Amino acid sequence: MAGVSVRAATAEMDRAFSHPLPGFRFHPTDQELVSFYLRRKVLRHGGCFIPEVDLYKLQPHHLPGIYI
Repeated sequence: MAGVSVRAATAEMDRAFSHPLPGFRFHPTDQELVSFYLRRKVLRHGGCFIPEVDLYKLQPHHLPGIYI
């Protein structure tokens, strides 16, 4: 990477990995689910992108319009 600053290279890598790569699937292990998502929920840390839904309060045909 001759002639490219570290800052420019870092910015390029950030852009490249800011979106999932083609074929990327959400398939976490049980350990990852517990240690990252559930732990953050219990400790009330924000930033969870998985919405919590009370399925008993909604009709099934309303879900796609609300959560997609």
